[in-house]
Amino acid sequence: MPHRSSRSKVFSLRMFLPVVAIVLIAAFVIKMGHDSTTRVSSNASKLIETQIPKLRATDDIRHEMNARLINLYTYYATLEPSAITGNTQLEDGFHTNLQELESLGFPDFEAKALISASGEFQSHQDAFHAEMSLGAERDWDQLRVHLANAQESAQKSDRILSEWSRNIRNMAGEGATTTLDDLSRLNQLAITFSLVVIAIATFFMIMLYARFRDQDEIYWRAYHDHLTGLPNRRNLEEKLYDDLLKDGNSKKTILLIGLDRLALITSTFGHLMADQLAVSVTTWLEEKLEKEGAPDDSLYEFAPGVWLLLLDENQQTGKANNLAYALLDIATTPMLFGVHQPNVTCSIGISCCPDDDNTVSGLLRKADTALREALQSGGNDVVCYQPRMNTETEMWLSTEAGLRHSLENNVELELYFQPKIEVATGKIHCAEALLRWHHDDEMVSPGVFIPVAEACGLIVPVGEWVMNHACKQIREWLDEGMTIPVAVNISAQHFQLSNFSEHVQYALEKYNVPAEMLELEITEEASTAHPDQLVMSMLALKSIGVTLTIDDFGTGYSSLSYLKQLPIDAIKIDRAFVSNMDEANRDKAIVQMIMQLAQELGFKVVAEGVETEKQKELLTDMGCDLLQGFLFSRPIPANEYQKLMRSEPSWNMNTPN
Repeated sequence: MPHRSSRSKVFSLRMFLPVVAIVLIAAFVIKMGHDSTTRVSSNASKLIETQIPKLRATDDIRHEMNARLINLYTYYATLEPSAITGNTQLEDGFHTNLQELESLGFPDFEAKALISASGEFQSHQDAFHAEMSLGAERDWDQLRVHLANAQESAQKSDRILSEWSRNIRNMAGEGATTTLDDLSRLNQLAITFSLVVIAIATFFMIMLYARFRDQDEIYWRAYHDHLTGLPNRRNLEEKLYDDLLKDGNSKKTILLIGLDRLALITSTFGHLMADQLAVSVTTWLEEKLEKEGAPDDSLYEFAPGVWLLLLDENQQTGKANNLAYALLDIATTPMLFGVHQPNVTCSIGISCCPDDDNTVSGLLRKADTALREALQSGGNDVVCYQPRMNTETEMWLSTEAGLRHSLENNVELELYFQPKIEVATGKIHCAEALLRWHHDDEMVSPGVFIPVAEACGLIVPVGEWVMNHACKQIREWLDEGMTIPVAVNISAQHFQLSNFSEHVQYALEKYNVPAEMLELEITEEASTAHPDQLVMSMLALKSIGVTLTIDDFGTGYSSLSYLKQLPIDAIKIDRAFVSNMDEANRDKAIVQMIMQLAQELGFKVVAEGVETEKQKELLTDMGCDLLQGFLFSRPIPANEYQKLMRSEPSWNMNTPN
């Protein structure tokens, strides 16, 4: 059952307060009746001594019958068994007063009529208790029938007692005016009490009707998405569970449809516009499915920006794949939301029952795995689940967990260093710090754990770890009398932090490292993600005094006008161009063009991935400032790098004539 909403709690409070008010009124009426009875007894004792016991017994019987009826209504309204704890004493008092009336000379046939009405009341009361004892299985309509019958029997008893009261009043004598007035007041109180009982019954009927009406709305909200009106994931899971319970081998196909770039759309246009887009996409999907002949009730809202199509392949063999590719037509349909009309694309993951799984959770998980595969491959694609995806997912999650553990406990991570050689002198100019992860007795490739870190939000703490340990190593080398500037790779996510420059300055101050000893490298592709924020962060970093370099230059899409705005010191040519430049004229031409561009803009040029003498000679002839690659040294641990520096190596950079 759905959780109670705040509206339901308010409803319960509004229902409780009137109940308390009505019970207080009923108690007040009973109190007034009792007070009037006391006055009648006091006044009548002076006129008739023999009639007083009869009058008292009559009033007590009426009080006991009405109190038992109120207890039933209270139990019905509150479902609290404590409401009827006094019924046994009331029943005993009823029979005791009836015997007293008989002993005072009431006709036997009138006593039998009252006993008959009391027996009917007792029968309806027992039936009411039996129904209430059923708990959640109780029939509310049957309970109301028992209450109405009990009230009729109580009113029948009340009529008999009222008749007895009138007879007692008449026998009190013509001269007992005061006593008769009090008896009349008793009669009015009896009428008032009956009206109170009727008001209670009417009130609860109205409240119960409103309650049932609200429960329908709560139920609808629990099983549907309030924005699109589609059945939600809970609705889907219950339906799918029931279907598989009836036939575990039934052929079901799940198409999980996710919007590409939803996070970008939301961050750009806001959540309200994203909601409007979701409604537009839902309408388009419903119309498309109708044209393709899919069942009307097959579309579900699985998650924000994710829809699910449930197909019964027993009736639609081979329909799923054709329908999935038809849904990719959404890319050709501009979606209007607000004043915007962007083209959106979707990715679709497919899982099948029983081929992929025959459980609800398994089918949904594997469809989600296939969808993630489609999104990671660039989106706007259909991917069917394959067993290998589970292995890849498990490896991904295992890598994330291991990396998170290593960061939190500062274990298994180590910095390696690769020298950059100054072409003008042939000597080491600085080093690049490269992170290495020793996990489970093996070296995990950065090409494996860096993408995981970027995807799961660990790249920022990874970068912080590298930068802090690089500064710590610089300090240790300075204390050893060696001045070794170090370059650190920084992700685009770091530059999105408004206080990133403060992080850098904190690391420098913590280890007492001069700012010019630290170089930060950011890839060209990452530098174009948030240009305004990037420029602001770079200016703040330059004010500190660190060196800035654009890494992997030539692989991104930065324009010359944009490049001129960046306060950088150097450009590093991507290894993809360097590795082929001695064989491919096109790559050589690209490297030559980058050299000329950098020289015109006043930037130094670093070439990475230098592995052959031929590459070294070409780059030297072109005027490259720094070279880096296996030709000079592989990345090595800090202690080995320190030995390398102490040996003061030098490379011949002169090219043969």
